Amino acid sequence: MKCSLRLLAAVMFFAAIVSVNSSASSLVCSAGPTSIKTGNNAYQVIYTCTIPANTVSTNRSIRLNTFVLGSANTTITTEVTLDGVVILNYTRNYMHYWDLTIMNTGATTAVATGIMPLSVYSGMQPWYASVSGVSWASAQSLQVSFSSTTSGTAQGMTFTVENVN
Repeated sequence: MKCSLRLLAAVMFFAAIVSVNSSASSLVCSAGPTSIKTGNNAYQVIYTCTIPANTVSTNRSIRLNTFVLGSANTTITTEVTLDGVVILNYTRNYMHYWDLTIMNTGATTAVATGIMPLSVYSGMQPWYASVSGVSWASAQSLQVSFSSTTSGTAQGMTFTVENVN
């Protein structure tokens, strides 16, 4: 009996820790590797995700994790947009990786924070943007695009969008 009570107490303690320390999230979109795209001096969509209307409540977020492999010797520009509003625009060669959190701060505003690489060898840097012109009450398109000259290429490797409650 003593052992059963200890086991029950341990299980209840573990359950309490898990319920306090876990945050609910749900997968909105995900995709794996894409075909290699060649630059044409205009933005080309690599990944797109439709976020349904009213999915993200005020002071709640979506999380975007994506990796795009670009040309090693040619600079490419990658861009993240939410319903056409630029959230991030980044120019460099080779690897483009982001882990972004985009928070609904009002009916038409958002704050985005995250990390991206400084260079292939020098680690990561924090990133922040305050944006307006989004519409959380409407379905929105979240896109990752790239632009380059005709000598540049890009290939999407991973793309995940989560709703973080």
